[in-house]
Amino acid sequence: MACHSAAGEGEIVSTHVAGLRMGVLMDRPGRVAVDFQTAGGGQLSRLEYGVITVDGKPGGSVMSWRYYLQDSSFLVGFAGEDVDLLQPLHSALREPVWPTYLGRKSNVPSSPICLPDGLFDGDLLPALEHYPLAEGAPWPVRVVLDDAKAGGTEIRSDLPLDVARRQFGTRPVRVFFLTPST
Repeated sequence: MACHSAAGEGEIVSTHVAGLRMGVLMDRPGRVAVDFQTAGGGQLSRLEYGVITVDGKPGGSVMSWRYYLQDSSFLVGFAGEDVDLLQPLHSALREPVWPTYLGRKSNVPSSPICLPDGLFDGDLLPALEHYPLAEGAPWPVRVVLDDAKAGGTEIRSDLPLDVARRQFGTRPVRVFFLTPST
């Protein structure tokens, strides 16, 4: 989303963003929703309409099932030494070039995607802990942090390499749970 929001500026590319550390605090994990979709099939203005089939003829239809998280809430933070990269990213998320959506254009965020005071001088985990949890957040709260130094406990294939071509690399992460401090 950060790469997409900044796409109009041309200065911020995915390779720079890939150099940042990312952390996610999952306030509310939500639940999985399934959306059944079809494309093509039938006629449009008396002409066969649809997806081109193997034999080159139009008219076929394609069915797909898309999976989404609904009623979820996440706080995502980026960390890095390069303030000249973080500041424009923060600005791009506050005022995106393109409308913001989550997976589908009909899935728009229910609250702003950027905190007004989103730039935090400090380490990533304390920055995530600095902000209050979403209303109704269950305890313990799941946290996923980039962890290249320690090797991580899991591997994620979501490191943006080429956003235009939808190519992603892997990154090691550490997954753990926060409990309320007493």
